Amino acid sequence: MSGMVWDYFHYANLARKGLISFKNGRITVTGLRVFLVDVDSLQGLSDRLKEKFGEETGAKAVYDAGRGAGSRATRAHRRFSKKSGEEQARYMAKMASGAGWGRIRVLDASPDGEIVVEDSPFRRRGAGRPSCDFLRGFLAGAASYIYRRRIDCVETECVSAGSKKCRFVLGSRQKFSRNAKLRKFRNQLAG
Repeated sequence: MSGMVWDYFHYANLARKGLISFKNGRITVTGLRVFLVDVDSLQGLSDRLKEKFGEETGAKAVYDAGRGAGSRATRAHRRFSKKSGEEQARYMAKMASGAGWGRIRVLDASPDGEIVVEDSPFRRRGAGRPSCDFLRGFLAGAASYIYRRRIDCVETECVSAGSKKCRFVLGSRQKFSRNAKLRKFRNQLAG
């Protein structure tokens, strides 16, 4: 719980330092314009993409959108935090937790890392498959920015598929092709 308290109060510190701004109908966090939207609306957008273009293509589109968001957010926070490498990866996990993205635990902050998320806002109970496509993309985009190379992310466990938590594994496409346990998740990766 103490980590979560830091996460929420950290946003208050950012606001006090002028790094969160609410002016003229705009919200900015460390220079990045953001807006508040409820989880159901974002999930509805994801669902419509999957209905229109098919489950796999829609999921990949949502993943790609998450990649871009993760990269932009990490770049914006890096200017403020001055952190890099594994320290920045752990910092971004705390920022995402504080923003309501679930209880995020970084088990391994390396480019081949592993992250567990409890209470992911992207879970879809009863979906029967991993469904945290935007979060998966966000993690991949953040890691790619931090480590300055393409890093992908697969979700190996998900509440939507009956697990108790969501588990994400980062790595290169070669890692996902070579590792027999991870190979079955390659279909999650965008083309």
